[in-house]
Amino acid sequence: MKKALLIPILLTLSLPLAAGTDRDFIFDIHDAASTTEQYANEAVIVPVYNGDLTLSDDFAGVLPDFYSQLPALLKASAFDPAAKTTALFTDTDSAGNTFTIIASGLGIQKDGPFSLESFRCCFARALCEAEKNNIQTVHVALPTCVDGAMKEIAQEIAAITYSALYEYTALATIKPSYKVKRVCVHAHMQTPQDFKDVNIGLRIGSNLGTALCQARDWINTPSVLLTPTILANNSMQYLLPFIAKIETIIFEKEDIARMGMGGLLGASQGSDQPCALVVHYLKCRYPNVPTIAIIGNSFIDHTHKTSIGISGAAVAYAALNVIAYRNIPANILVITPLAEQPTKDAGLPKGTVLSLSNHKTVEITDPQSMGALMLADAITHAITHYHPDYIIDIATLTDSCRKTFGGYYAAIMGNNADLIQRAYQAATRTGESVWQLPLSDAYAARLQSNVADLRNAPAHDHTALTQSAGCFLQQCVGSTPWLHIDIAGAKTAPEYSAKTAPAFGVRLLIGLVENLAKKAQ
Repeated sequence: MKKALLIPILLTLSLPLAAGTDRDFIFDIHDAASTTEQYANEAVIVPVYNGDLTLSDDFAGVLPDFYSQLPALLKASAFDPAAKTTALFTDTDSAGNTFTIIASGLGIQKDGPFSLESFRCCFARALCEAEKNNIQTVHVALPTCVDGAMKEIAQEIAAITYSALYEYTALATIKPSYKVKRVCVHAHMQTPQDFKDVNIGLRIGSNLGTALCQARDWINTPSVLLTPTILANNSMQYLLPFIAKIETIIFEKEDIARMGMGGLLGASQGSDQPCALVVHYLKCRYPNVPTIAIIGNSFIDHTHKTSIGISGAAVAYAALNVIAYRNIPANILVITPLAEQPTKDAGLPKGTVLSLSNHKTVEITDPQSMGALMLADAITHAITHYHPDYIIDIATLTDSCRKTFGGYYAAIMGNNADLIQRAYQAATRTGESVWQLPLSDAYAARLQSNVADLRNAPAHDHTALTQSAGCFLQQCVGSTPWLHIDIAGAKTAPEYSAKTAPAFGVRLLIGLVENLAKKAQ
């Protein structure tokens, strides 16, 4: 067992630990009431919406001379906001300044303002257009047609800048020639508090953006370069800036055997790499706050080029970093069981019976479906030693989830209606969509075994395996409010995550924790 405060950190491989360090951005704040002097390689991003090509007055100050000409240019180009595309225009004003305008379709406004997700996609498309056209500085105003306060929209501008322009370059010795370097944010600021809100929004958005990039770096790492030990030590070093607030313990294979975690041990049996259990505990300085356990799975599968199987752990680490940075009033427990999947013939044979740390016995009917057993041992550890008020587990658990939803949703299941509802609320706000699947007795019955308490998967019927995995985990949580999130195949909007793994779940976990923290206040 390793404690972060007691031992040095030894890395077998130096993986990226602070995404965004090789590509950082400068964010400037301007009063939208004043005009902006334009220079070469600068552009103004203008969201356009509705069939009549509506332009918000928020951008009038940024485009004092050119603003009135833009609708005619858009119409002449047959620009369609509903198509959610971009168009680039260049002109010169009366003072001889060259303007580059990137119009980006926001869509058709229906009832009320546009969602934050609509703005994220609109802004991300414009950023990619700027990058493609070698533009170094972009200007954007905080649009009042979007549902969000100044701080919230500023946060999204910073976070999407990192996400939309992300590239996996951790192993490259020659970095790409980056273009966009500076984002000027324009806002109608009536009071000093307005300026403070925009400034805070950009700061927390930058933290979120770099956390998303870090998770994507881990997931995009070639699986042959990653082991449970490397990921465990990297997570500890990644959270070092919060060492005063986060206690970290790494349980090694011998500790795991002593604690009776047969599920985690069985999942790694036949692998050359030892399994590990990582515990990060963020203790809030405020009293009377909820304790929320986040269980993120990591099953390294070398049949995949990337490390997609570690997504649950990666997004949990990234979310913890953001939660610690924002000082959200909650105690956060992140537990990640880490294992390397053995080759097909080296793992446990069918018919093996394992004993979990909660003393339930499990018959192995599918040796390739061991992820739920790892989660079960981690959930038991959380309940036994930390007594959380809520348990949220997240994993790329079943290929059935990917096939069911086609990447458009993550599957959620749980035993608490309020927690399910709060997950939907967080999903709506963050743009990471979820869909609830049922946990019925019919699915649970398929896990009944003649030789043990449970099967790890149905013996013959291989349909609805996502629900079966949820029913398996339900046997471990007792009465604690619990939410299971299967993110296998789940994707965020391609506008800001098209190039590589999207790290789906980081925003969702943060939003859910914020929601639960507010409930307790």
